[in-house]
Amino acid sequence: MTVRVRDDYGGCRSWLELQRELPFEGTPVLSDEEFERAAGEIEGIASGAVPVLA
Repeated sequence: MTVRVRDDYGGCRSWLELQRELPFEGTPVLSDEEFERAAGEIEGIASGAVPVLA
């Protein structure tokens, strides 16, 4: 899915509200088991992280 950049998206692009619904079509890349394993690994890494204020 391509989302066109709009002028009102300027600045931080980490979080923005899209102006339309995006369809979900397709097949998941990871199985449920692979997703849970990866999510657990990421959570383990992130749980010891110290927030950085920019």
